[in-house]
Amino acid sequence: MPKEMCCPYFSYEIVKNDARVGVKCKGATIRFPNKEARRMFVYPYCGSVKGFNECPVYKFLESSGQ
Repeated sequence: MPKEMCCPYFSYEIVKNDARVGVKCKGATIRFPNKEARRMFVYPYCGSVKGFNECPVYKFLESSGQ
């Protein structure tokens, strides 16, 4: 897991039975079917200094003036 989330819209991780199963941000609640799917989204987007601005949720929020 990234040490910290870089996206300014990130709010918190959704935890169920001590497992991280999703993320909540200003624009969406995203639940993942498994650990690998979560990692494929969170690492390049939420937790990446250079990648969060490529996130589809981030792009939507920026384009809509949120």
